[in-house]
Amino acid sequence: MRHVVLLMAAAIPLAFAGCGGIGGPEQVNASAPRVTYRFTNDREMAEATQRAEAFCRNYGKSARLVGGPQSDLATFECV
Repeated sequence: MRHVVLLMAAAIPLAFAGCGGIGGPEQVNASAPRVTYRFTNDREMAEATQRAEAFCRNYGKSARLVGGPQSDLATFECV
Protein backbone atom coordinates (compact mmCIF):
# COMPACT_ATOMS: atom_id res chain seq x y z
CA MET A 1 0.00 0.00 0.00
CA ARG A 2 2.81 2.38 0.88
CA HIS A 3 4.43 1.86 -2.53
CA VAL A 4 1.15 2.68 -4.28
CA VAL A 5 0.89 5.97 -2.37
CA LEU A 6 4.47 6.88 -3.24
CA LEU A 7 3.92 6.08 -6.92
CA MET A 8 0.75 8.17 -6.99
CA ALA A 9 2.53 11.09 -5.31
CA ALA A 10 5.26 10.92 -7.94
CA ALA A 11 2.76 10.72 -10.80
CA ILE A 12 0.64 13.74 -9.84
CA PRO A 13 3.13 16.41 -11.01
CA LEU A 14 3.58 14.52 -14.28
CA ALA A 15 -0.17 14.50 -14.84
CA PHE A 16 -0.38 18.25 -14.42
CA ALA A 17 2.59 18.81 -16.72
CA GLY A 18 0.41 17.65 -19.58
CA CYS A 19 -2.20 20.32 -18.87
CA GLY A 20 -0.36 23.15 -20.57
CA GLY A 21 1.41 24.02 -17.36
CA ILE A 22 4.79 23.00 -18.68
CA GLY A 23 7.32 25.62 -17.79
CA GLY A 24 5.95 28.87 -16.53
CA PRO A 25 7.57 31.22 -14.10
CA GLU A 26 9.12 29.67 -11.03
CA GLN A 27 8.83 31.37 -7.66
CA VAL A 28 12.36 31.47 -6.28
CA ASN A 29 11.89 33.68 -3.22
CA ALA A 30 8.92 34.94 -1.23
CA SER A 31 9.07 36.95 1.94
CA ALA A 32 6.27 39.46 2.30
CA PRO A 33 6.23 42.12 1.09
CA ARG A 34 8.37 40.77 -1.81
CA VAL A 35 8.26 37.87 -4.22
CA THR A 36 10.74 36.90 -6.96
CA TYR A 37 10.10 34.77 -10.04
CA ARG A 38 12.41 33.19 -12.62
CA PHE A 39 11.08 33.40 -16.18
CA THR A 40 12.31 32.54 -19.68
CA ASN A 41 10.19 34.62 -22.07
CA ASP A 42 7.65 37.45 -22.31
CA ARG A 43 4.70 35.12 -21.73
CA GLU A 44 6.22 33.83 -18.51
CA MET A 45 7.04 37.39 -17.41
CA ALA A 46 3.37 38.31 -17.87
CA GLU A 47 2.35 35.23 -15.90
CA ALA A 48 4.86 36.11 -13.16
CA THR A 49 3.21 39.53 -12.90
CA GLN A 50 -0.20 37.88 -12.50
CA ARG A 51 1.13 35.52 -9.85
CA ALA A 52 2.75 38.42 -8.00
CA GLU A 53 -0.59 40.25 -8.02
CA ALA A 54 -2.24 37.18 -6.50
CA PHE A 55 0.55 36.90 -3.90
CA CYS A 56 0.15 40.54 -2.88
CA ARG A 57 -3.66 40.35 -2.78
CA ASN A 58 -3.21 38.00 0.17
CA TYR A 59 -1.87 41.05 2.01
CA GLY A 60 -4.48 43.46 0.68
CA LYS A 61 -1.90 45.10 -1.59
CA SER A 62 -0.88 45.36 -5.25
CA ALA A 63 2.33 44.16 -6.87
CA ARG A 64 4.91 46.61 -8.17
CA LEU A 65 7.96 45.51 -10.16
CA VAL A 66 11.05 46.66 -8.25
CA GLY A 67 13.85 44.45 -9.48
CA GLY A 68 14.13 43.57 -13.12
CA PRO A 69 13.24 42.16 -15.23
CA GLN A 70 16.94 41.52 -15.41
CA SER A 71 18.23 38.43 -17.14
CA ASP A 72 15.71 35.85 -15.95
CA LEU A 73 14.51 37.25 -12.59
CA ALA A 74 11.77 39.70 -11.66
CA THR A 75 11.15 40.92 -8.11
CA PHE A 76 7.83 42.43 -7.07
CA GLU A 77 7.04 44.40 -3.94
CA CYS A 78 3.58 44.47 -2.38
CA VAL A 79 2.52 48.10 -1.99
